[in-house]
Amino acid sequence: MIGAESMGKEELLQVELERSGGQLGLPRMFSIDVKSLTAENRAVLEQMIVKTDFFNLSGSYSKTGKPDTFEYRLTILSSKRKHSIIFHDQDGHPQALDDLDEWIRSHQVE
Repeated sequence: MIGAESMGKEELLQVELERSGGQLGLPRMFSIDVKSLTAENRAVLEQMIVKTDFFNLSGSYSKTGKPDTFEYRLTILSSKRKHSIIFHDQDGHPQALDDLDEWIRSHQVE
């Protein structure tokens, strides 16, 4: 089970991020095949997930009502569970989710 320090015996399998909205409204999918990551990148990703307390966060955050904001659907699959969170620009979600979002987009499968 994911705890405060590490992923423990829970194996991280897949990370998917869908971003939609903005001025064009076109959805874009980002995916991380965890098994293809280097050991160092896998450790960084796992640490970021622990930092967000991802599996204990609410499944969604309310939209702000501001025009042209992005909506994100982040789904993480582990050997023991799957969890998705929907969040938006400037909706009060934890900063650690933004950090995780940026990391995923910069390490996506091409």
